[in-house]
Amino acid sequence: MKVLKKNPPSSEHLKNGEKSIIACFGTFRDFEKTEPDLCKILLSPSFDHEKSDTENVDYYAKPTEWKNINAKTAGTETYVISSINSRDKLTRYLYDCTSVFAIGREKKTRKNISFLSHQDPTKFLRERYREQFSNDLTDSFTELKSLCVKGTIDVVISGGMFLPDLPDAEWCWDDARRVRKMYQQSISLLSEIIQEALGFEPVVICGPKKVERSDSVFCVNKTRHMYIARPQVGKTMTESYLPSHFDVQEQKW
Repeated sequence: MKVLKKNPPSSEHLKNGEKSIIACFGTFRDFEKTEPDLCKILLSPSFDHEKSDTENVDYYAKPTEWKNINAKTAGTETYVISSINSRDKLTRYLYDCTSVFAIGREKKTRKNISFLSHQDPTKFLRERYREQFSNDLTDSFTELKSLCVKGTIDVVISGGMFLPDLPDAEWCWDDARRVRKMYQQSISLLSEIIQEALGFEPVVICGPKKVERSDSVFCVNKTRHMYIARPQVGKTMTESYLPSHFDVQEQKW
């Protein structure tokens, strides 16, 4: 299958001439054929972000590593929100986790600056972490707003998992229902935080996976392009939607 490009379904929050985030979807094999250098970054566990222009938003990193790059987190394997800067962003191993990519044009330099998050629904939806996560994400949006030209900020949500009830599936039906519920709650909470902070509804740039495998996301700051490598690519799984249309979109999965 060819790598697929999609535009978000809504961009009224952007001023005339400002580019929205565009996503390029494909399987890892697709990217291996069309973007071999990018594929190495998406797949290589030994990728060294300190020697490149890419910031690795590593969900599995040690707290000391996050502190060195001024990332926000509640601890190992909870969530991580990168600092705001002009570097490209990468995150891998998005299983049931979701990711938020936010970008805007800086007032001083007129160049794009951004942040990327990676959050685990089994953690950030829990009462123990929910408030801290919401505050941390809100603080990142507040900082981005203060640094950027009005009308240049765009935000999208990606990742997540939506396991169907299949008689021959490896997972049990109770697990599948739990995963689906957490995905819906993730999208709802993220949308609520973003609308409260920025005043517009974010786009979910692609639907959830229907297999227990992971996505990788690479965000190019200069062009506002996202490259999303997935285990499978199908029409309903790469279709963008607004959180307010979740019930309608769910029927397609």
